[in-house]
Amino acid sequence: MLETFLQAAAPHITEVLVAVTLGVLVKAGMAVERLLDRWLNVKLEQKDKDVLHSALETGLRAALRSGFTGDTAIAMAVKHAKASVPDALGRLGPTDAVLRTLVQSKF
Repeated sequence: MLETFLQAAAPHITEVLVAVTLGVLVKAGMAVERLLDRWLNVKLEQKDKDVLHSALETGLRAALRSGFTGDTAIAMAVKHAKASVPDALGRLGPTDAVLRTLVQSKF
């Protein structure tokens, strides 16, 4: 009797095991996707920060070499960054006050 039951239930047990295995694999795949997405976003944000700082430094150096100082040099550095790396600025979203503070920190 047990043997008959097992023979009748075997295809269904296999189907359940396959469904559970697929469910676990899908969940694992979704978790890996979330981790990769977070990691890539962190990497992209760091790259955006790096290019923004570089553009601010370049703009400041150019302004200082041209003889500008103080607020004028800061404004020119911010203007240069806005023209050079608009995509990074769009993603990071710093205010003009933050950009000015970043430039001031480079003096």
